[in-house]
Formats: sequence, structure tokens, C-alpha cells
Amino acid sequence: MPISSVEILRKGLIVTDTIYNPKKTKLLRETKSAGCTAIDGVGMLVYQGAAAFKLFTGADMPVDKVRSLFFN
Repeated sequence: MPISSVEILRKGLIVTDTIYNPKKTKLLRETKSAGCTAIDGVGMLVYQGAAAFKLFTGADMPVDKVRSLFFN
């Protein structure tokens, strides 16, 4: 975990994990149990992919369609 102690977690914090596999990392489990809002790394992965797709193809990637693949 990137934090040394879960004691710093408190309700109202928003914690983002850049890891997308596994979706439920120890950090996200600990933050949720502490009452924090936990955001996984899937959004970062999808939007980095969209930027790369645009760079290499010149076309826009169907972000919503690709993102939905992670939640099936």
C-alpha cells in the first residue's frame, strides 16, 4: 500500500488508486472501510487508452463502449 498507516484515512477523503488490476486493491478496501470515497484505476486506463488511440489512428475511441467492458 502506498500509505504507511490506515489511521490517516477518514470519512470525506477521496482516494484514487492508479492500479486497475485487481480492481479492488488493499488500498481501496481500506479506504472504503474507513468511509472514504474510493476510485479505482479503470478511468485512468481507459482515458490513457483513448489518448493513445487518437494519437495512433486519428479517430476518437468509443470511450463509453470500452469502459463498459470493464464492468461486465
